[in-house]
Amino acid sequence: MGSSLVLDKSTIKEHFLLAEQCYQRNEHILFSFFQDWLGCLIAGLNSPITKPLIQSLQSFKNNAVTNQYSTADKAMLFGFSSHCLELDDSEFISETHPSSVLFSALFSSINDKTITIKEIFMSASVGYLSLITLGKQLNPNHYEKGWHGTGTLTSLAATLALCHLHKLNSDSTSRSLGITSNLISGLHMNFGTEAKFLAAGRAAANAILATDLIKNGMEAKPIQYTGPKGFQAMFNGKSHLTPKVTANTFSFVKAKHFPVCHCLDPIIFSFKEILKMNEICKNQIKLVEVHISEYSRSILNFDNPKTSQEAKFSIPYSLSEFGLKDNSHLFINKNEVRNNFETSFAKKIRVFTDNKICKMDHKIIIHCLNSKVIKKSFSFDRGFKVQNRDFILPKVNQLISPYLKVKNSNPSFLQKLNSNIKDLSIRNFNDLINENIKLPDHLIF
Repeated sequence: MGSSLVLDKSTIKEHFLLAEQCYQRNEHILFSFFQDWLGCLIAGLNSPITKPLIQSLQSFKNNAVTNQYSTADKAMLFGFSSHCLELDDSEFISETHPSSVLFSALFSSINDKTITIKEIFMSASVGYLSLITLGKQLNPNHYEKGWHGTGTLTSLAATLALCHLHKLNSDSTSRSLGITSNLISGLHMNFGTEAKFLAAGRAAANAILATDLIKNGMEAKPIQYTGPKGFQAMFNGKSHLTPKVTANTFSFVKAKHFPVCHCLDPIIFSFKEILKMNEICKNQIKLVEVHISEYSRSILNFDNPKTSQEAKFSIPYSLSEFGLKDNSHLFINKNEVRNNFETSFAKKIRVFTDNKICKMDHKIIIHCLNSKVIKKSFSFDRGFKVQNRDFILPKVNQLISPYLKVKNSNPSFLQKLNSNIKDLSIRNFNDLINENIKLPDHLIF
């Protein structure tokens, strides 16, 4: 069985069935996605980056009795918060941050608290699978044109996931996608600013709004995908391409080690590998050259960052901050970027554009003080095809530990969470979070 044109009303049911098959093959990977998302969410909710959004959403609250966020506002907050540290997972087919949007939308949408985590994972599978087809149909044109897929394509993926969770039929699902296509946004021009993270929040909120509007009776046309004014044409897709997607693993989604743009993770690892293999220390280095493609250069273009957000798209800053240390921290201090950069190793790093380098491949040349020169080229997906996920649990522990209400409890919060996770109801999950985690004022899971 294969799925093609996942946005077409006639293939939605087939896509749902295929995603359910994928769930069986990806259950353990989905749990690691969920853990990673939860750690990023909890740390993000407590980050000062999220404060302006929380203040704005609180002023919009329309429930004076419970003082709680609407489901769409909650999805907005969760999507923004889980993405704002640049530690959330990513994928390079649709070029999105999928879990920030999918889990934020799914967990925010639920009124029936008896729904289980297993059902959430099953519906998340619908979203992850759809990103394979969406990416193959729309990229690289979509991304190269300046669209941020986290705000555009993942809006559609989250809508599909919600329609599956809430058991909407193919017609209602297609019309929900039609509404979503009228709401989506997200542009590269916001990279290097805190506004970038609104793309993930808005994508999750769009999905909830679209499905709720259909459930509440709004008239809408099914999504128009092909044709001169269809979604593909408007968003620079490949109108001639209808890829087939068969039951697959979700290993194309990669967890991140460092709080930087996902293009930088492999460059940092490549740099660390050269230093280790050649037994080079910082004091022996005269100059570092990093050669990248025009495509990568259009994204990683802050060689002299002035803010913490620009630093997350800076090769010199990232290599000096994370490439020289064995135990890297998970946060970039907003107030120290400029001072650190002026006095750091980053000033020895030069970035060059090479039109012979493909997309996100890269080459590193290290000039040592003893005149020794070391050159090595790296394929972007090298080491990413099968990612070792053992680092995720320690990463999540590091992210949530400052916000635990009780330190060193036995069993720990994560042990409680991991126990029978699939059978845990949303009510029990919410209770577990509220009992164990410090959250911003007025926020209850």
